[in-house]
Amino acid sequence: MTPLPTNESPALSKFKIVLIACVCLVLAIAIILNGLTDRQLPTIQGNLLSDALPFREFELRDHHNQLFTNKELHNSWFLISYGYTQCPDVCPTTLMLMKQFSEKLNQFDDATPVKLIFYTIDPLRDTQQILMQYMHYFGDNFIGLRPSDNDSYLNFEGNLALKYLIKKPTLSASNQANNSDNSDKKTSHQVSHGLTLYLVNPEGKLQAIFQPETDPFGRANFTVDQIYQDFIISRQYYLEKLPS
Repeated sequence: MTPLPTNESPALSKFKIVLIACVCLVLAIAIILNGLTDRQLPTIQGNLLSDALPFREFELRDHHNQLFTNKELHNSWFLISYGYTQCPDVCPTTLMLMKQFSEKLNQFDDATPVKLIFYTIDPLRDTQQILMQYMHYFGDNFIGLRPSDNDSYLNFEGNLALKYLIKKPTLSASNQANNSDNSDKKTSHQVSHGLTLYLVNPEGKLQAIFQPETDPFGRANFTVDQIYQDFIISRQYYLEKLPS
């Protein structure tokens, strides 16, 4: 095949080759740097988000029946757990560990206060009064939250991808007749839920998701040292990304 004629000088052809080589080199460096950035993301027991996620708008009620919205998540760090007040072991154990984490943080690093949140997934039984009594057991640094009168609580739950199941037992006709009052209905269902902690940065965005350690027997548990270490790592990552 006869090559197409060209009017390019040898110098121009050489320039194009050098230019293409430079572009390829820049792209290669960018790919390498991007890979290094991903690999350099600090490791925690869970997931540290390279780009913190904003919350969709929500309205909740705290254990004093005060409105709690997205705005209240700003200007402080928050550590969020969820469950229900009748939980026999996982919830009280986790809340006590969160309290001990806060005390350790105040002891070694009082410049960064962290507010603690417990969100009930069982508002039918966890009334505002019951939630207030429950929070009293764990200290003043806790904020108890429950859904408000509208369905914006679904945004809050969706932001965190909360995992739980509320199962109501099937009653026979005779049992339904014997369990028709409201108090019986409130105590009839069963609740199961996951074990996860969520860290919100001072901009009101989800910064990290803490997962428990699992022992050789398959039991999942948090420890105070693990929560403390993961918080310090997450906070340092957040601070390093702030504009200077």
